[in-house]
Amino acid sequence: MNIVAIAIIIYLLRKKDTRKSDVAKVSAFPIIALMILSFTVNDGFSVLVTLGIMSYIIIKALKGGTHNKRAKDYGWQTNDNRWDPRRNTVPEGTMGGYEKRVEYGRDGKPLKPVSRNAGKRRRVVNKFNEEYGLNLTDNQVLCIVDASYMSAGWKTELTAMNQKYENVYEWLESDTRWLRAYLYVLSIQDVSPDFEEQHRIVTSTFQEIFNYSDSLGDMSLDEKIKTINEKYFASFNRVTYMIAYRFLEYQGFKHKLDSVEAFKYQDEMDRLKGKYDDYFSEFSKSTTYPNI
Repeated sequence: MNIVAIAIIIYLLRKKDTRKSDVAKVSAFPIIALMILSFTVNDGFSVLVTLGIMSYIIIKALKGGTHNKRAKDYGWQTNDNRWDPRRNTVPEGTMGGYEKRVEYGRDGKPLKPVSRNAGKRRRVVNKFNEEYGLNLTDNQVLCIVDASYMSAGWKTELTAMNQKYENVYEWLESDTRWLRAYLYVLSIQDVSPDFEEQHRIVTSTFQEIFNYSDSLGDMSLDEKIKTINEKYFASFNRVTYMIAYRFLEYQGFKHKLDSVEAFKYQDEMDRLKGKYDDYFSEFSKSTTYPNI
């Protein structure tokens, strides 16, 4: 008993500063006082009661440390029974005096949260970058991670990269499909920590591409996309091309799509129609009809 007590006292005295630790913040004074009391009593029941109280204090402190770490990592809020609508989240459950704010995706399913740790956020972006071939450089990955602490837009994008998708089109389906299409189809991108500036960059880039598309004349849509991809080292397809087209159209920029001509060979059809009319006219002249 005395050896165990001395060992715990030494541990608590060595743990002078718990403010920098993610584990439990144990107050040493009440435990030391109880241990001193245990030295002075010889009754077995009193010793057990003292050990039970010490165990309760330590276990409670350990649980509190775990919750503090989760609050630090995932932004849990104190359980004040209030919901801040500006967070666009809803509380789900209570854990040790904390409410976890759960964000939901467009499909109504809860989103997997991202850690506040910068290293973990970098791993999320790097993994997504490799899986879907976004061609982001190390500096651009770092820019996105840094911006996610200041920009709600970039934090949303980082959270989206932390989810699981059946295919890339599930990821593209969002209010920021313009940005995701930009990151997905272009081999050379420009990433800004300011989300409004990023919007301007994407607009300017798509404008340049579609001005070039307009200059290609009467090419079919597939031929235009192939030519654009070769010039800009891009990987547009019909889906991403139309995302970019609608993005510019929404901002008032009009561009040409390939037109589908129902009568592409109008001259030939006019010639055949004239030939038929002449034949029918001659047939009418040479035919007599019985009186009915």
